[in-house]
Amino acid sequence: MSTPTITSIDAVAGGNGKRPTEQRTVGQGRLLSLKQAAAYVGVSYWLLRDYVIDGTLRPVRLPGSRIKKDGRVTMNSKDHHMRKIMLDREDLDKLIEESKG
Repeated sequence: MSTPTITSIDAVAGGNGKRPTEQRTVGQGRLLSLKQAAAYVGVSYWLLRDYVIDGTLRPVRLPGSRIKKDGRVTMNSKDHHMRKIMLDREDLDKLIEESKG
C-alpha cells in the first residue's frame, strides 16, 4: 500500500491556501521546544540557542512545580520556572519577518 504524494499547498493546508507552517494542527501548540523551533524555522538547534543566550529571542518561562521532600508539590514559588526552554511561535515569525532583506 503506497502513500499518496501531495504536491499542492491547497491540498496540504486543507484547501485554505495557507502554507502548511501557517496552519495549526492538533499537537502543535504555540510554544515550541528549541528542537521544534529549529525545525519550524529551518535552522540549527545551536543557532536558536545562541539567539536565546544573546537576547535575540526571549524564552517563555512558565512557572514550574516544586516537589518537597515529603512528596508534596507546590506552585507557590515565583522564582521557580521550568528548565525547558520554550519559544513562542509568534516571536519566531516576527524574527523571520524582521530579517527579510
